[in-house]
Amino acid sequence: MLILDFNDSALRLFGDDGLLASSPACAVLNGDSFLLGSEALAKSRLNPRATYLHFWEQLDQQPLNRLAGSARSHADIAYYHLRHLFQSANTREKDILLLVPAHYGSERLALLLGIVQACSLRVAGIAESAVLAAASVPPSTSGTSIRYLDISQHRSMVTDIECDTRLKTGVSRELTTPGLNWCIEQCVRQISEQFLQETRFDPLHEAASEQRLFDQLPRWWQALQQSSRVTLELPAGLRQHRIEWRREQVEVALDGLYRELQKAVRDASGAVLLSHRLAALPGLTDTLRACGEVHVLTETASVDIARQKQSLLCTEGDSPLWVKQLPLPEGERSEPAMSVPAAPTLKATHVLHEHRAFPIGGGLQWPASEPQFQLQCEGETLRVKPLSERVSLNGDSLVGAQSVSLGDCLQTPAGDVQLIRVESET
Repeated sequence: MLILDFNDSALRLFGDDGLLASSPACAVLNGDSFLLGSEALAKSRLNPRATYLHFWEQLDQQPLNRLAGSARSHADIAYYHLRHLFQSANTREKDILLLVPAHYGSERLALLLGIVQACSLRVAGIAESAVLAAASVPPSTSGTSIRYLDISQHRSMVTDIECDTRLKTGVSRELTTPGLNWCIEQCVRQISEQFLQETRFDPLHEAASEQRLFDQLPRWWQALQQSSRVTLELPAGLRQHRIEWRREQVEVALDGLYRELQKAVRDASGAVLLSHRLAALPGLTDTLRACGEVHVLTETASVDIARQKQSLLCTEGDSPLWVKQLPLPEGERSEPAMSVPAAPTLKATHVLHEHRAFPIGGGLQWPASEPQFQLQCEGETLRVKPLSERVSLNGDSLVGAQSVSLGDCLQTPAGDVQLIRVESET
């Protein structure tokens, strides 16, 4: 079973033996194709107009503002990125469990499911990473609630998990200070200003030197976790320019985020869990521990719990459950994570075409431009009616209206579609 830890700072794909591939959400248009992931990040400052960073954050099927090779929407770029991740993993496993943030809505999740399935994978389950994070700490730590702090490329999130008889997602809110990209820009600006002031060298004057600064920033952050100061070096022609960067300077640059997180810790009614992504910011862990009970999670905390509770999170059918709650450790044997509806009660909610999912709602004609068939809900029954003579259902010609069920495939001149289900368990 594959596990995809979905956070656009780095999508991480795990197999049974550990991490298979990791790829930050970055795409750089290179001719008619894209550089993707880390390779794209290494070129992002050299060609910012050809760089795309928001395709997962703004996942939709709306036309892009400008031409981008064969991509027509953010969903297209997201598909290329996810396909690149799976190809990098070089695995034959086809079943996958998705770990998604609490703020991920059903519309974007439907698109994500379509993109994953377009990569020839079967989604066996969907689970919220915040609940899994809460399940990774001992029950004595949790009390009546747990607060989970995490960050992505464009968001900083606070998610509360209720800990009564079950671990259940409560309120999830976004901080006013943005995510990791904002942190990077603040530090890049601060470092550049110091270089200019002390050496008269401006790293932002040329794209190449800006890219070198950007590439080294994660290493400098890591060094400041171990030391209160670090020497930064950047070349310019035949010269090496040096400055000294201190941890407290980072705390000043990121003061807006640090203050909001401090308040989130002070206001928490129970323990606070800090993701490894936030813990990578220099000085943040010590700053927050001065405000309350803070536990730093390992890089694989949620993934390890997902692997342990795989039987509760995954199904063998075509309708993955969206798990937002788990039993407390004491109740694991007697109480399942959630009841799985019997197969006959499961009804398709979306039509999947390539890597795009279209909600059925009360009815749907597809495609909108030149409809080939019509889906109509009649109580608990979903029926399909052909609107052209060349429509087939599961390989057989469709004549008249027929009832359809989850997993059925329709073949039309406009393309093949499959009936899928996106289910949220609240």
